[in-house]
Amino acid sequence: MHAVSGFSCMHPCLGACCSQHDLSYVEVDLIYARFQPVISDPSTELNLAAAALREKFQEVLIKEGLKPSGIISGLATFDFETDHWPMSCHIAIATAQYPTLEFAVDSTGAPIQISKLA
Repeated sequence: MHAVSGFSCMHPCLGACCSQHDLSYVEVDLIYARFQPVISDPSTELNLAAAALREKFQEVLIKEGLKPSGIISGLATFDFETDHWPMSCHIAIATAQYPTLEFAVDSTGAPIQISKLA
């Protein structure tokens, strides 16, 4: 929920960047605070927001009893349509101990169903 809230400082900055680069989504690597697809000219504000989101991710992991060192990957995928605020955020966390953990919320922070392809 934090990732789509105004507290994350990612928005509306990330949405504006996606609009400028004609992107409908962007992944934020929660371990290294990097963007995929690569954003060639992220603002200082956006880089700081990604670093802060990374720090919040670390805090949540510890709070949930997961060791940050046990995380193989952590990705937050933000989907955008017409607004600079994300329509949804999907979090996928891969660990050595558990299968991939996935969570998704809509733009209000309400949980949404993750559909799986067979």
